[in-house]
Amino acid sequence: MALEMRLGELELGLLLDSGDVDAAFERACVLVALGRREEAKRAYHDILRRRPQHFGALNNLGMLLYEAGSPRAALRAYSLLAERHSDSAMAHTHLAKVLHDEGRADEAVAHYERALQLDPTAASAHHGLASILSERGDETAAAAQRRLGFTHRPVTYSRYLGDRDPVRVLLLGVDGQGNVPTNGFFDDRVFQIASLIVDFYDSQMQLPPHDVVFNAIGDADRCALALAATNSILAQTHAPVINHPSAVLATGRAANAERLGRLGDVVTARFAMFPRWLLERTNPANALTASGFSWPVLLRAPGYHTGEHFVKVDDPEHASAALAQLPGTAVIAIAFIDTRGGDGNFRKYRMIVADGELYPLHAAISKDWKVHYFSAGMEEDAAHRAEDAAFLEDPRGVIGSRAFAALRHVVATLSLEYGGIDFALDRDGRVVVFEANATMIVPQPAPDARWNYRRKPVQRILAAVQKMLLDRARGGSPSPSRDVQAVT
Repeated sequence: MALEMRLGELELGLLLDSGDVDAAFERACVLVALGRREEAKRAYHDILRRRPQHFGALNNLGMLLYEAGSPRAALRAYSLLAERHSDSAMAHTHLAKVLHDEGRADEAVAHYERALQLDPTAASAHHGLASILSERGDETAAAAQRRLGFTHRPVTYSRYLGDRDPVRVLLLGVDGQGNVPTNGFFDDRVFQIASLIVDFYDSQMQLPPHDVVFNAIGDADRCALALAATNSILAQTHAPVINHPSAVLATGRAANAERLGRLGDVVTARFAMFPRWLLERTNPANALTASGFSWPVLLRAPGYHTGEHFVKVDDPEHASAALAQLPGTAVIAIAFIDTRGGDGNFRKYRMIVADGELYPLHAAISKDWKVHYFSAGMEEDAAHRAEDAAFLEDPRGVIGSRAFAALRHVVATLSLEYGGIDFALDRDGRVVVFEANATMIVPQPAPDARWNYRRKPVQRILAAVQKMLLDRARGGSPSPSRDVQAVT
């Protein structure tokens, strides 16, 4: 109500003085806070036509475009911002983030470094630079950058645009990879986020005020020590917790293979974890064969996702070369399960779990055994998109009641408030679980008409997560498990 009143005051003032750029900028900001983002974009454009150098209009327009899933348009806005305000660390940091997202890491590094020359305390620049260094395998340098970032700002707070008291979320994460991707979960008109990295937590530190805790440490294989340490933080709060560390710890790949494989109509591949030195000092092929694996076999480095550092070894002769491709001190061996359908394609389905409910996210179809939605070429095949749309509309109808019931048992076993299940179906209609944990991303569809059918299902998931947070913050208990058809 207060924002609506202020908007009216500003618009009346602009009728009397249409050249008041400060009032026009405040009006645009209020429109954003009211959720009227398309109007806000037009308002920012109008300001920039009159005053092309306006920092706030360029910066906020870039943010709106980025959040709307238009990274190229955001890149143009932030490029102009950095060009016109070359002495602003914030401008270079925002530009670097979008460059990184667009796969232009070298240019992003240059802008992060320029930001830190201008402001050595720019925590976001330190964190962004750390992400790129980590991706390049330089964990020592990445850790040093993150330490610098958290030294200057041990707890980071999100912006809040609402006109009522916010729902305060304490978001727990780790230094580096292994966190749950939470983009889109928190509406900045409802939630204010205090992000705390447990690696830098001091037991003498007072926790930020909060109504609910979201444990975003999601990778049990990579983050076991951090998950265990998180219990000391949770001992200091009585707020409800989303994804308790004990539940997340049980979702390691090998542990999941064992416990989920015992469920009816669920199939999991045989897993084994090997110290890297053991395979390197012996013949890797002989060690795998002696451990009961046949060919082909899959090898992957623990703690990575989206198919990174994950290879298929078709025969013993290629085992040593495959091992040499993988980083880290440990290697996971996974028995290969051939889930190809009658048309020769592999299918991988993803269901998101939110507060006990199953929500379909995608059906990815590919000739390649390593199926990921972003690399399956779905944009080029209308028939595959139609199959994806059918799964989103009626998952039970596509995979069958037997498989759907099996997924319900998987959800109950995981005991996660938020997570996801990647799976296929075998020739008998059973669920072949590839992965089931908290580190499941819910990406926004690209701004292309071909993906219009995906927008409503994605928004349904995000709304379910937000409702869960609101229910917990208000003292609500977990909702009973319901049929997915109730939310489609």
